[in-house]
Amino acid sequence: MADSKHLLIVSHTPSANTRRLTEAVLRGARHPAIDGVEVRLVAPLQAGPEDVLWAHGLILGTTENFGYMSGALKDFFDRIYYPCLEQTEGRPYGLFIRAGLDGSGTRTAVERIVTGLRWRAVTEPLILQGDFKDAFIEPCEELGMTLAAGLEAGIYEENNKMMCELQTERLVMRQWRADDFEMFATLFADEQAARYIGGTCPRDEAWRRMAAVVGHWALRGFGMWVLEEKTSGQAVGSSGLWYPEGWPELEVGWWLLPASQGQGYATEAARRARLYAYQTLGVSTLVSYIHPDNTPSKRVAERLGAGFEKNIPLRGIQACVYRHPPASAISA
Repeated sequence: MADSKHLLIVSHTPSANTRRLTEAVLRGARHPAIDGVEVRLVAPLQAGPEDVLWAHGLILGTTENFGYMSGALKDFFDRIYYPCLEQTEGRPYGLFIRAGLDGSGTRTAVERIVTGLRWRAVTEPLILQGDFKDAFIEPCEELGMTLAAGLEAGIYEENNKMMCELQTERLVMRQWRADDFEMFATLFADEQAARYIGGTCPRDEAWRRMAAVVGHWALRGFGMWVLEEKTSGQAVGSSGLWYPEGWPELEVGWWLLPASQGQGYATEAARRARLYAYQTLGVSTLVSYIHPDNTPSKRVAERLGAGFEKNIPLRGIQACVYRHPPASAISA
């Protein structure tokens, strides 16, 4: 794989259970659907600067040792820090911690060092607390898969448009993270919430749907953002630009979690996404495709100045086409 991306896993495994966690991360990173990433697993005491310089991304694994990282991982950092300091800025990384306590001290210690290295966390740290559980395995696999799939798709590259983050008065419109999956899966398990956006589905299908949303950014250079409240830091939904294969025209779309509806977030976010499409991408026209029975979304479209144009068949249903005003007709 001469042109492949490289993922380095550096994990301290002093017990059979920690080996199971590391093997799960490795298994996820080597998922059969990911064929453009070469994965290398190296123990901290054996890993050196040459391994880090080889890698396009890293996953770090450690046990919690009296509120700190393992001595083996600290030894790894001591040996690679200065040789890699000026050459690995911006490296994406993920972290998992097998914690006997709450893992916060270990997390802080690792983050202090990687901040000095100027690496970028692309997932929330995975902290596995308390007695060992078989339930720890699946999130470890997801961590490995997330990093590997992200490297393959190029979503962590510094010059990629996927780094784009927007803001409105009340919202941060940010990129997707692995920990957004629970919100996504919960939405698509709710019959009422999902009825106009593809319907309900099991968790494995929800994962594939979310991967399609993330992958849209890699293939198109734009996509749907996660909407996060500035005041609470909680994700409340998604809005952005959607143009998958077979879609008639570029769409500005939105959805919100049930608890966040009725507060104007969809209008606020869609207006900002539309402005980005006009000013940054240079598009000349946008539509929104809305189910005939979805009255709240029709009202959002109308508040945005979009007008009903026609009904069309779309993915097995009838959809109302709402045409947005052109850039010349709006100020924001």
